[in-house]
Amino acid sequence: MRRIHYLGALLVILAGLAVIQAQENISQPSPINITAISGTAPTTAGKFDVKGADGDVFVRQSTPANLRTQDASSGTVGSAAPSVASFAGDKASGNLIAHVGCDKSVAISTSSSGDVQLVALSGSTVVYVCGYNVMANGTTNVQFEYGTGSACGTGKTALTGAYPLTAQTGVSYGNGEGVVLQGAAGNALCVNNSAAIAIAGVVTYTQF
Repeated sequence: MRRIHYLGALLVILAGLAVIQAQENISQPSPINITAISGTAPTTAGKFDVKGADGDVFVRQSTPANLRTQDASSGTVGSAAPSVASFAGDKASGNLIAHVGCDKSVAISTSSSGDVQLVALSGSTVVYVCGYNVMANGTTNVQFEYGTGSACGTGKTALTGAYPLTAQTGVSYGNGEGVVLQGAAGNALCVNNSAAIAIAGVVTYTQF
């Protein structure tokens, strides 16, 4: 009776080994070479895995260098931004916008009344202001504006209200990061001094 038990156990072990050997001998299917997807050929022939999903057949590319969105690229300092890049953005009016940094400045220095051009127009570019300050040496009103023509004389549009200043008082806004004033495409940036009083200050801006 004991020999029968030993023989039965041996047969079970041998059967298990046979199953394991059979599983090891099963070859995995190779990826299918596909040269076209829905009639559109990829850049180069690639290997794809074909799988079923809810009765439909879909294709997953195993070498995603083809048929994919271009990766973000890096740029060189001082050169134009790459067409596709990773960068810090801001949320404005519910949408994502690029962060604008100002890399230029212009002095405010006049004792004449009227409009004084600070940044000349350049093609269809826009002047973006990231900060400004101005002080007066007497009683006057100071206002920033944009326009075309001589000293923004054509299409003049106010960017700020008219700041009422007295001697040794001033106004400042912005810290040089982020836009606080924005002109229009193809327009210059100007400042209006309502009286023949000396005013002095600086504007940080960029133009593109």
